[in-house]
Amino acid sequence: MLLTSAEFLEKIDAFLEETGMGDGTFGRLCFNNTKFVSRLRRGVATGRGGAKVEKINLALVFMTNWRAAERERRREAREARKVVAARLIKWRQQQSKKKAVG
Repeated sequence: MLLTSAEFLEKIDAFLEETGMGDGTFGRLCFNNTKFVSRLRRGVATGRGGAKVEKINLALVFMTNWRAAERERRREAREARKVVAARLIKWRQQQSKKKAVG
């Protein structure tokens, strides 16, 4: 899929809004270049032929992997909350039994 610089920037902006990530953080994590997005916005990072295919592909893979990792983090957090809730219920039941016996 060949994207123009404007389309590429739209995808980045949607990702940044979705994740709450800043321009500089995205550039640093994706390209080790905190100025990448701001330069892309100004047309400086694109060169004459628009954003380079390698950079577009790298960014698209990064965003896809980030989303997948975020889904996994959320799933793990849900599982951890379930475990904590189960332990809390068990602890409360034990405390209730101690009070009833005592």
